[in-house]
Amino acid sequence: MYLRDLPGTTLEELGTQLDQHLITWGGASHQIEPQLEDDNPHIRFGEHEVFVGKEGLGSVATFFDIPPKFLARLDRDQQQYIVRTQIERADKELTVYFNDSLGLTEIRKAGEVRIMPQRLVDSLLTTFPAHSPIVDSWVDPNELRIDVIFPEDHELGTQGDPGRGDISRGGLRVTQDRKLNGAPALEKLVWRLVCTNGMELPDASLKVEARGNNEREILALFDAEIARAVDDLEREIQNFYSLRDEAVGNDPTGALRRAALEQNLPVRTVGNLEDLVPALVSETNGGDITMFDVVNLMTNQANNPSIDVRSSTRRNLQRAGGNIVTDHAERCGTCHSRLG
Repeated sequence: MYLRDLPGTTLEELGTQLDQHLITWGGASHQIEPQLEDDNPHIRFGEHEVFVGKEGLGSVATFFDIPPKFLARLDRDQQQYIVRTQIERADKELTVYFNDSLGLTEIRKAGEVRIMPQRLVDSLLTTFPAHSPIVDSWVDPNELRIDVIFPEDHELGTQGDPGRGDISRGGLRVTQDRKLNGAPALEKLVWRLVCTNGMELPDASLKVEARGNNEREILALFDAEIARAVDDLEREIQNFYSLRDEAVGNDPTGALRRAALEQNLPVRTVGNLEDLVPALVSETNGGDITMFDVVNLMTNQANNPSIDVRSSTRRNLQRAGGNIVTDHAERCGTCHSRLG
């Protein structure tokens, strides 16, 4: 079993970290003058002269159609030449996001609705207490992710089997494709304390529509979906524990394999999971293996330290477990396939 420590950050603290107090400037691309070959690389626009660090350079590259990793590998004089050339060829209206301490953080198309990360935290704080624990979080020009769970002393979002000392807390996983400026999305999240497993429970009905909406309208839709998702959390946790009543029979390896392949997990990942079944059988001392055990095997494997925290492999394992919980499918006692 792989155990994880929470980062020790609360939702309120995360909001403070993300509140960058950015300034915006709008204009045309020909007003941008890069000075990247200097010891202190910067960009001039309007009356501003702003430092360009790694994050800012990545945004410049993306906006002017330069592969960011390629640009980052070049010497500064080469970066200057390529960026200058691309700017001269461009004819775009743009918005620059910056401040004195961070320098340039982003360049986006003019008129784009851009939801700042701290606004999403503000929305979460209308439902979650300020001291709610953060499980995972990151924000960069490409991706946003916030995993938050209800705290121990809160009346909502905590269910399980107290008689066995087995409790799970509910929460939400917020994601956003920052590179494509997609709408914020959210999924229900369950965190099992005894084995520190995270499980994502997909729900296609949870959706925030960004097209044609302004910032206020997008955040209002996001607030409504938060409330709807939280209302369903305790029932989902109860469904998870009800899997203890679904024994898989005398072939736990076959049951695990069938369930994992149905979730489109890679064959190599399935093989790694199968290798863990003998230890699971030993832990139960000959007792029945259930679908509850199968789900926990999948989601705990996501904690394997060899899997990067941002890896799609990790999320796929967490989603696979959540899909089984929400599926409620009966299975064949021989081949373990879904019935119906």
